[in-house]
Amino acid sequence: MAQRGFLGDMRTTLFERRSATNTQQDGRSIQAMCRALLTAASEVSGLYLAKAILETYRQLDTDGKRGFLETAPDLHRIDFGFQHLLRSWFNRGFLVLRQISWETPASILVKIVEYEAVYAINDWDDLRRRLYPPDRRCFAYFHPTMPDEPLIFVEVALTLTVPNTIHRVLADTRELHDTADTKVAVFYSISNCQKALQGISFGNMLIK
Repeated sequence: MAQRGFLGDMRTTLFERRSATNTQQDGRSIQAMCRALLTAASEVSGLYLAKAILETYRQLDTDGKRGFLETAPDLHRIDFGFQHLLRSWFNRGFLVLRQISWETPASILVKIVEYEAVYAINDWDDLRRRLYPPDRRCFAYFHPTMPDEPLIFVEVALTLTVPNTIHRVLADTRELHDTADTKVAVFYSISNCQKALQGISFGNMLIK
């Protein structure tokens, strides 16, 4: 049988409907049980092991929990498992593309100001210059379970030609043009909003 991931078995247990009071005590250390879970030969044994691990972890004190999480050269497997789960939960099929405009609720606009990571937005007037003029666009990805939290957003300038400096893009006194006449879309700023989702690439999908 194919080897399953550590976090996969752990996640399965969280949704298991059977009572945790039936879990038998396992005399092994939590590290030993985790190593056994990685090579569990059957789904049933994996579920019981995962239950025992969760119960043992729950009973650890703060130092014990920290020690467990800092164990072992195999800790990167847990990171890999979390990344795999987050990529599944935040894949393109679940994401919602929304345009951010001056009419977007203020609660979201405040976060756009806060999360801007390339060219700081200094005040509301600065934000308005990036969203309101007809030659400016801003788009963000949202997840249905986090409708008011942008995951990533991109700011776009529509121009007649490719600008040779960013100052031409951000200038307060730039000349405005009808969008029908513009030839170039300049993706001049793209910002990831959720630090916990670093390592999951949204930018490539958003730009495309």
